[in-house]
Amino acid sequence: MLCLLPMKESDVLPAGSSNDLRLAVSAAQAAGAVICERFHAEASTVHRKDGKGEVTETDLAAEAAIFDVLSGSDHGILSEEAGGTHENADLWIIDPVDGTTNFSRRLSLCAVSIGLRLGGQLALGVILHPVTGEVYLAERGLGAWKNQQRLHVATTDDPSLAVIYLTHGYAVEHRRRYGEALARFAETSYPRTFGSTAAELSFVAAGAGDGWICSGDELWDFAAGMVLVEEAGGRVSDWRGADWDGQSTFTIVSNGAIHDFLTDTVSDLQPV
Repeated sequence: MLCLLPMKESDVLPAGSSNDLRLAVSAAQAAGAVICERFHAEASTVHRKDGKGEVTETDLAAEAAIFDVLSGSDHGILSEEAGGTHENADLWIIDPVDGTTNFSRRLSLCAVSIGLRLGGQLALGVILHPVTGEVYLAERGLGAWKNQQRLHVATTDDPSLAVIYLTHGYAVEHRRRYGEALARFAETSYPRTFGSTAAELSFVAAGAGDGWICSGDELWDFAAGMVLVEEAGGRVSDWRGADWDGQSTFTIVSNGAIHDFLTDTVSDLQPV
């Protein structure tokens, strides 16, 4: 399989895009080019993070490519590999390779995720699938798009037909609650776990999934995807149905039509 990265911003940007969105797309494409160049090469060195999965040389190189593009921006940066502070109101939120384990095993389901928080609110998101060349993007008030095709969430309202993605953080408690939620949804719906939060959220925005349940993911995993789904007509909350507070990692993102079903199923599992 060859990588099919779009070569020009004009291939993916809708009319009315802000300079920040253009910058995010450029940064994502720079990282995507790094990932594509290395995807079919001999496996890069894999290091273990401190109990938090894998990081490869490609993660670090893709992150550096993003930083090069964003270096002229006045906004702060929070990135999975380099870290940073959550305190900035205006903040780029970056995962250079979301789905590192998939990438390290040459599975194409990995993505570059770049979100931007302005004034404390998530303002835009870009998720690039390097191997397929798909670029999902959204900006508040501009809608959600995939390579200039407008996106809308699915209208599925029957839980028995719903495709639901579930993911978890690395802590044992997060894994346990994920397992409990997975068991409940397995009785009623079609649960899936693909190993890339960014990819899963882009699928929900495109109507290729109906909901996403998170226990313990980090902000860089889902910031861009949240904007995508909301701009595609979906809904975001915590597991109890309360508006997302910008901090909680027990999060539900859905097409809206099955949101109450999702919260009813797992509300008692959210920690106090």
